[in-house]
Amino acid sequence: VLQGDSAVSAADVDRVIELFDSTLWDRPLMASLLGQYVRGKGVEYTRRLKPAVAELEVYTFITEDLIKKATDAIADVDFPMLYNDLRELSYKKHEGGEARIISRDEIGESVFSKASRGRLKLFEPVQGGEFVQLYHLRISEFLAAVH
Repeated sequence: VLQGDSAVSAADVDRVIELFDSTLWDRPLMASLLGQYVRGKGVEYTRRLKPAVAELEVYTFITEDLIKKATDAIADVDFPMLYNDLRELSYKKHEGGEARIISRDEIGESVFSKASRGRLKLFEPVQGGEFVQLYHLRISEFLAAVH
């Protein structure tokens, strides 16, 4: 089912999926990233994790992977800069009870320009591209938590 160096059976996938809240695999991108994580770590390793630890590891992997892909697409932004900026912003919005939408001023022109046109998987445009938000609410919560 999951392809990589070796195929993973449907039964293996079922045993791994039951560890996680459905938000980790309910969207195609999230399911794909979960599959990449399992391929990289292995089914047995993943199955041995406690659910809370597994969720933390997977959200770390997913968040870092999406930020890395975003910074690869933007010449003047590096991984530590965007990761730290998003941690600060997510924490600020979470603590202040603010909406999770992000303006051009909050993430800068080069990131916002690509994000608002749907060119970065990390973000999705909202309100007709006038704002963006992180692709998944749990990513925002994760970034706020690791602030």
